[in-house]
Amino acid sequence: MKIDNFKINNYGKIENREVILKNGINLIKGYNEAGKSTILSFLNSMLYGIDKTKKGNISEYDKYLPWLSTNFSGSMEYSLSDGQKYYVFRDFKKKIPVVLDKNRNDITLNFKQSRKGIDFLDEQIGVDKKTFENTSISYQKLVVLDDKNKAEMAGRLANLVSTGEENFSYEELIKKLNNKQLEEIGSSRTKKRPINNIEERILKLEKEKMEVLNVKDKKERMNEEREETQKQFATIGYIKQMINEIKENFLKKEAEKKIYSEIYNRIEKKKEEIEEKKKERIDVITKEKVFDRIKWIYLVLTLIVIPAAYFYIYSLIVYVLALIVVYIFARNNRDKRMEELEERNRAVEKELNILRKDIIQDERVIQKEKKEFEERFENLKNEMYLKYKNYVNRDYLDRILNKDIEGVFKETSEIEKEYETTMYRLSQINAERNVVESTSGKLTEIVEELEELKQEREKLLNYNDTIEIAKEVLKESYDELKNNVGPEFDKKLSYIVGKITNNKYNDVYIDNEHNIKIKTEHGEYVNLERFSTGTIEQVNLALRLAYIDTISKERLPIILDEAFAFYDDERLANIMRFLSEEYIDRQVIIFTCSNREKKIIDEENIPANIVLI
Repeated sequence: MKIDNFKINNYGKIENREVILKNGINLIKGYNEAGKSTILSFLNSMLYGIDKTKKGNISEYDKYLPWLSTNFSGSMEYSLSDGQKYYVFRDFKKKIPVVLDKNRNDITLNFKQSRKGIDFLDEQIGVDKKTFENTSISYQKLVVLDDKNKAEMAGRLANLVSTGEENFSYEELIKKLNNKQLEEIGSSRTKKRPINNIEERILKLEKEKMEVLNVKDKKERMNEEREETQKQFATIGYIKQMINEIKENFLKKEAEKKIYSEIYNRIEKKKEEIEEKKKERIDVITKEKVFDRIKWIYLVLTLIVIPAAYFYIYSLIVYVLALIVVYIFARNNRDKRMEELEERNRAVEKELNILRKDIIQDERVIQKEKKEFEERFENLKNEMYLKYKNYVNRDYLDRILNKDIEGVFKETSEIEKEYETTMYRLSQINAERNVVESTSGKLTEIVEELEELKQEREKLLNYNDTIEIAKEVLKESYDELKNNVGPEFDKKLSYIVGKITNNKYNDVYIDNEHNIKIKTEHGEYVNLERFSTGTIEQVNLALRLAYIDTISKERLPIILDEAFAFYDDERLANIMRFLSEEYIDRQVIIFTCSNREKKIIDEENIPANIVLI
């Protein structure tokens, strides 16, 4: 990969600056605060996007946001090893840049998008931002190194070789992964970890699920009981309705009975009147007989008096005259009385005939009404049976209809009680059913939560498997690096260190404990931290140069930011010659505020592209 050119529209305090870069050495020279760090940040941000995360007090974005312009953008052209050329324009206020191919076709959408934008360079060369910064770019970080800092730096270099990260060793990575498993997942031996909480919750929900399923069975039984009770309730309701109808008919029957009773009473009264009339007629006849007796008494008395009157002629005459008068008077009275009695007797007989007719008529009415009532009652039975045959049998209906009014009222009372009891039971069932409904309704929630928890558990287990695979891959990679890549890497590292130290140190390796060992001129292998700061810086650069070709098939540019601050003139001359000879077909970008690099380039006639800022 080679950066052909770039243009800074506005970035930090640099405005409208265009720079052309070439293969080989590119020396970007400027005094302190001239903008070298700004350009380096711009290059990195153009390729991978600007970092808006605060590191310390200010983010990269805020640090280089122009003060005097709203324009915060730039462009770059770069080439890959396969000859393809690309153009990138980036507005740093936006997440997604514009990427064009060599024919200026917009290929931005060909790259995967994430919440941070698109990582086009990562997709093209397989190197992410962090790896690029740790290998392709070498920063001058320390001014003075004491023994502790030397050991720390040597350790970071060893980590860089073994893991690709300066700040992580293999053991630390494994430890971090183990801690990650413990904290973010957990195991069967842990408590209160995510997997433990999920398992505990699943067990609890499974128990609740079984309880709800039992409730569901209870619900089905209650539904059956409810349905049966509803049928019973409906049946009792119809029976109640039927008995009420029967009761109404019985009340009508009682009313009719009252009418019949009145008719019967009237008949009885009329019969009594007939008896009275008969007695009255007998009295008339009896009186007539009494009068006849009186008449005969007069005759007898006359016969008795006649002999006495013989002696008393005068008296006889008087008596005869008196007798005649009495007889005439008595006969007249008798005839008159007899006539009156006969008239009275005829009137009584007439009344008797009327009463007899009334009785006959009333009896006919009663017989007719009785017959009609019996017909109506039979019709009522048939009508009731047809109407309620689905709820009562014939025997029950006959039993009810054969009761008297008191029996019907008693049956009504019993049915009312049964109706109320059934209604109360139905209300109980409905209340219990509502409780069961609310409980059984939780089944869906429980099943859904169980499904979610099982999915979460599956994710955690998959995550755990991923970490286990990562540990295995890390171990395999580490073992491969140690057993296969390691020797080849040590050979390449030793070659570079030998070249830049003028063959003073040409045997360097990294042991199993990740210690960088250098063979001294006395044949002793010594840990890197025991050497001078200048030597450590040389090995630092050598490590990066040796490592850079292992991370990508692309020949990445080598970017050195004040990397030679601890080099003396001899060391600087050696490294400049080495870079010009070994990397003539590779891009090397050197940022410096010193004149030493330019002086050596001029003295050694080293081909270089000089950029002054």
